[in-house]
Amino acid sequence: MVFEDKEGQFLFQQICGSKLRDYVSAVSTTSFGAGYLKNLGVLSTKLPVLEDVILVPDGDMAKTWSVQPKNIAVFPGNARPETLA
Repeated sequence: MVFEDKEGQFLFQQICGSKLRDYVSAVSTTSFGAGYLKNLGVLSTKLPVLEDVILVPDGDMAKTWSVQPKNIAVFPGNARPETLA
């Protein structure tokens, strides 16, 4: 799974618990930002090797795709996880 930022990755890891962490590899694109994650989503429609990668942007990115790739799982809501506190 590729998250837009470390906060999203942290939120996922806190929700899923330690057992799922043994089966799911999670990284964030903090140094690249949301645009990079969006580009990965577009590329995943063309490159079969990326089809198994789940891309997880923040809720505020949900409307940036005109056609959302099948491997996108957007955090619910319209805000970034770090602003929900």
